[in-house]
Amino acid sequence: MIVFAGCSYTWGSGLQYEYLCEKGWSVDEINEVLPVNYHLENLSYEADEYRKQNNYPNLVSKELNKSFVIATYTNGGSHLSTIKPCIQHTHRIARDNSIDTVVVQFTDWLRDINDDTITRYPGNLLDVTTKEFIETNILNQINQVVDSCNGIRKTNDPNLKDHKYPKTPYPAWVGLSWQKDVGDVLKKHYPENFIPIYRDGKEYNSFAPDIDVGLRLCDSIPGVQDEHLNSKGCKVIADSIVKKLKQYETKTNKK
Repeated sequence: MIVFAGCSYTWGSGLQYEYLCEKGWSVDEINEVLPVNYHLENLSYEADEYRKQNNYPNLVSKELNKSFVIATYTNGGSHLSTIKPCIQHTHRIARDNSIDTVVVQFTDWLRDINDDTITRYPGNLLDVTTKEFIETNILNQINQVVDSCNGIRKTNDPNLKDHKYPKTPYPAWVGLSWQKDVGDVLKKHYPENFIPIYRDGKEYNSFAPDIDVGLRLCDSIPGVQDEHLNSKGCKVIADSIVKKLKQYETKTNKK
């Protein structure tokens, strides 16, 4: 089993718009009936099933023929308020399933910055955007998530009779990034676990802002104010994840 953790991009937020368009809804009808910040999960069962079938966790699962779970309580979140605690609670999943790896989609690091963080910064408030401060805070958030991922592998200790330890070629976790600044830090400090994003023969450290044009719902459905990934964008992310995981399989087979 593969555990996916992330924010609304992992959830597949907004893919329901594609379903509505396929069913003949016009953009004007969508914008008139669905107010801003409407919870699209409240639409029909069929609309939400479209989201579940086309988000990238499901695409990866199909390609690798592995079961999966999205370890996210709700749509959206930050590294420390949502992703970290969700990973910590996957020990319940491990009781009945062998966890191959955790695929973490890192989100915007600023979601975890608050007044306390700024107060603890030993410098002038005008310096809070310096490169050192940014990298230190990003790495701190990444490390906390990584500790939670490594804890799952420990939970799968073969000496615990209620758990199964998987024979897997994968590391405890792999990670990709939405934002470039987080992706740069992730690649620098965890190169073996880092998932590059591939598009049109080029490699990127994140899927925004450099390469997401044409991969967003607002690109494929003009007039819809949603910058989340469309189904084409989800496919790009899924292919990048699959490529990374298959590299581990190849290394293992060569040993």
